[in-house]
Amino acid sequence: MTGMKLKRNKIAIVVSPLIGCILVGIVGTVCLILTAFFDGIFLFSGEHYDLFERARNTNDSVLMGLIGTFSGMVLALFLFFLFYPFVLAVWAPLLGPLPHKGVSRLQVYAWRGSLVGALYCCLVASVMIHPWVTLMSDPGFMDDPAMASVRFDRLPLTLSASMTGAACGAAIGMIAGWLHWMILRPDQQLGADKLEAASVFD
Repeated sequence: MTGMKLKRNKIAIVVSPLIGCILVGIVGTVCLILTAFFDGIFLFSGEHYDLFERARNTNDSVLMGLIGTFSGMVLALFLFFLFYPFVLAVWAPLLGPLPHKGVSRLQVYAWRGSLVGALYCCLVASVMIHPWVTLMSDPGFMDDPAMASVRFDRLPLTLSASMTGAACGAAIGMIAGWLHWMILRPDQQLGADKLEAASVFD
């Protein structure tokens, strides 16, 4: 199987993680919009709560980790070209050789894509959450002296951000893995190759 010529394998390797990186930003934007939408529902009920303000006033590290992760995902929509090479460096060796090994099942591609997405988003969220919170808690940056008293527990903050990032990344990576499989269609290519090999002995 290693000498078999495959069509669209390189295209799938390049395009699918690129779409995945862009989807990270889109999903983060949608999550923030939904947050604002539900915040608006509370407003109409007379119980308006700004999630960032509530997390700040109560020092809720878990909630701040959630908001920070979504905000970081939105930022990734504009900086995806910086993250893409790192994702590609992991994506290519994990999914690229699969068709050469005779793997054609969609579940394998989706699972490996999900793994790459979860690791990528989990790592980025857990690393970037602390600089983001430090910046947002700066009284000078926020023009709010009350921010000087804000303190978040590092462990719950990191766990919240990393778990949120891993969950979102796993779902996005699964979609990118499915896209990889759809571009490559290894089931058709490998099946055709087997028919050609069998016809030699007819």
